[in-house]
Amino acid sequence: MGLPSQTASQHREAWAPWLHSLARWTHAVTLTCKRQSAWGYPISEPVLINAAKHLVQRINRKCFGKPSQKRPQIAVAATYGWGVYDLHPHLHFCFEQPPHLSYEAFSALIEREADKARWIDRQRCIKPYSDQGWVSYLITHGTDQLIVELLVPAASHRV
Repeated sequence: MGLPSQTASQHREAWAPWLHSLARWTHAVTLTCKRQSAWGYPISEPVLINAAKHLVQRINRKCFGKPSQKRPQIAVAATYGWGVYDLHPHLHFCFEQPPHLSYEAFSALIEREADKARWIDRQRCIKPYSDQGWVSYLITHGTDQLIVELLVPAASHRV
């Protein structure tokens, strides 16, 4: 006997409790991206993913210093989306602020590092993470747009 079939909506909703449980998320972040580079190259899925990775690397470095095998990492979950008519590329993140920074200091750090990222545009929304509703929204784009390489649970969840 096989498992009952799930709709895409049920499948996505099954992810929300799991993502919510990975950390004590503090920040719900949306960053818009530029549609094209200064040289006229259009944004693409690999560019969006690389922009997200680059931003998280910058934030980790500012929080914990140079990369090493034993360096702590901020807890993060990220997805990307294209918006209406595929004309509004953007990134969504859940972050857990490091214990040595306040909410305000970590928010300011995200802003500063986003300012330095080539593909991140000016429209941004950084809010407190309040409940599982944010991760449900995060995955409404589809679990195929979850940036798995960036999924880092809180240190207490890592083995």
